[in-house]
Amino acid sequence: SDVGFSLLKVTLLSCCSYAALFLVIGVLFYRRTMVAAVLYTVIVEYIVSFIPAMVNKFTINYRLRGLMAEWMQWEEAKTRAQAIFGDEPASTHLTILGITTVVLLAVAFYRVQTTEFPMTQEG
Repeated sequence: SDVGFSLLKVTLLSCCSYAALFLVIGVLFYRRTMVAAVLYTVIVEYIVSFIPAMVNKFTINYRLRGLMAEWMQWEEAKTRAQAIFGDEPASTHLTILGITTVVLLAVAFYRVQTTEFPMTQEG
């Protein structure tokens, strides 16, 4: 069905985008990775993504919601809650998600290549 296929597409995009994001968090904050990831998720991806301002457009959550609304053809919901779902076409959301994912992976790869990580656990 269209609903299942739309959910599958958004889920796959979500997995790729969030994997790249949390990989960067992991290589930047390798001592307190879980704390940084939870704080980022709660503050940015949950709270900031629902603020009806320009800042919410910088979150992965906003882009995924926009794609879901577009692919599910939620025209009435998009009209009523434009700040939440956005009014950009799906191609814009896909492009921004793709660029974001590639940049995050490049940052993580660069960080791993240029940083000496400790090999022992600190107690």
